[in-house]
Amino acid sequence: MIVVECKSQSSGVAKADVALFHEKTLDFFCAKPRCFGGERWWRVVASSTPVSDAVREFSISLGLVLSEPSRMPLPVVLRAASRPGADMYLREALLQDVIRLGEHALVPLQERWRYNTQTEEICFRPTILTPSEIQDLLWIQKELTSDILDLYDLYRPRVLENRAEELVRTLRPT
Repeated sequence: MIVVECKSQSSGVAKADVALFHEKTLDFFCAKPRCFGGERWWRVVASSTPVSDAVREFSISLGLVLSEPSRMPLPVVLRAASRPGADMYLREALLQDVIRLGEHALVPLQERWRYNTQTEEICFRPTILTPSEIQDLLWIQKELTSDILDLYDLYRPRVLENRAEELVRTLRPT
């Protein structure tokens, strides 16, 4: 299941916004861990404006996926990197590292906050990635976003713009 919080703030999404969303979803999970312990939740914060590096780092440390205009979301970059033939178009060293680090960053909430049905306890895994690994992952995400967008411009010009226009038309109330 994907739980999404959408933010459209001229000042951008702050760490407090990310922390509040994290706490809301965690409270919901902790209220009924028996019901939700076997599920897999990914939490997404979507921002209509670019965010700071501090917010990006904080989001990854909490296990949240961040979607913002200046970078492709990490799951999108990871999917592109894991496709057959990606190494023919994208830098192989970056592909290996985004897969290695990205898979750890994108574990669902239930893998970070494991519920033990025997003891009825929730155990937290505090460090999925170290701060330096998070910084590395964000740099790789930035680089691969640029590379992937360049490939779209070269091989499928305007496809992303057309898709965005289609989504706007679909979502716009009549």
